[in-house]
Amino acid sequence: MSVKIRPYKGKEGIYEYDISFDLPDGTQVRERKKSPISSKDGTKRWAAQRERELYTLALSGELQKQEIPTVEDFAERWIEGHYKAEGCRPSTIQRVRERLRVSIIPRFGTMRLDQITAEDLARFVGTLQERIRPRTILAHLGVITGMLKKAVEWKLIKEAPKSPSVRLDPLERNVVDPRDFEPLVSAAAAEGDFEHALILLLGEMGMRAGEVMGLWWDCVNFHAGTVTVKRNLVLGKLGPPKNRKTRTFKVTARTLAALKRLRHLRSNSVFARENGTPPSPRALDRILERIFRRARLTPMGPHALRHCALTRMAVAGVPIHVIRQISGHGSLQMLENYLHSLVDSTQVAVDKLEQFEVFSGGSTADGEMLEKAMETSSDAPSKRALKVVSEGE
Repeated sequence: MSVKIRPYKGKEGIYEYDISFDLPDGTQVRERKKSPISSKDGTKRWAAQRERELYTLALSGELQKQEIPTVEDFAERWIEGHYKAEGCRPSTIQRVRERLRVSIIPRFGTMRLDQITAEDLARFVGTLQERIRPRTILAHLGVITGMLKKAVEWKLIKEAPKSPSVRLDPLERNVVDPRDFEPLVSAAAAEGDFEHALILLLGEMGMRAGEVMGLWWDCVNFHAGTVTVKRNLVLGKLGPPKNRKTRTFKVTARTLAALKRLRHLRSNSVFARENGTPPSPRALDRILERIFRRARLTPMGPHALRHCALTRMAVAGVPIHVIRQISGHGSLQMLENYLHSLVDSTQVAVDKLEQFEVFSGGSTADGEMLEKAMETSSDAPSKRALKVVSEGE
């Protein structure tokens, strides 16, 4: 048997008790609630008495359904026992908390877990359809259904209601057109060394925004021309990169040159402001918006540049397994979501085919056609771009 006392939601002077024990038949009983007593010692005495009451009720089979927690009471226990216990990233936990706050708690907070029906879930989806996109609805629905499935696993309820289906529209991603990248590079260079290096790491090397903001000078090897990704800055906290894998890769000559021009002694952070800290996500968005507007393009976020970078690598002929090592994706299947079959990208293939004069009826020999195509192609990747090679994870 176990009784734990801790601050309620981290607040001083307010406590919660956590009682758990196993019955002789193996059934687990657990009750975690806000204490009705204001002092810590008083909460300990009250919880000890409550533990004896629960055990007696459970043995006699009189433990009533009101002991099943409400969604609001269960939420934090679920986060700690599932997300935190499995070592999920802070950004993932933050998203779950936000969905709980915005939609789950207002709708289901006071309901016991066993009171939620399939009809309740269907009505929940119906109300969300009035204000958010289908894929976002699916994410919110996943929070409440995931909570109910975990309650079944922990034997708090017998079964979870069937989840309603959500019809998804074809996925449309914001992606910077690869042909628009060079104007962006020029616009960023005009803004300054900070912006120039930022655009190249995001849009040419395909790094995540958190990885760029978490880049320290000890991870930039100017002699070898490489960058090592081993930190990720999310919500102001440094942690390991996604998938918890460190990776090292070569960067293009102009990216390395931009990093050399950016060198400073303000702090360990490569992209440090005058106060020594990297910009916040909102400040980063404002920087990118300024660059996009200077290039006369529709502003997009940092992830749109990551998509652009990986698409450019694929068009340049970089092998997909090398792209994966540079991008840090956990699987090739996930990477394929980034390699877009854009109409504009297929134009590159058409241009190259036409350079062989196959369609003009010319009589140029095969070797001469190849030589001419390599000399005249304005879209051919530079040797520098093709030099991007992974050096391992």
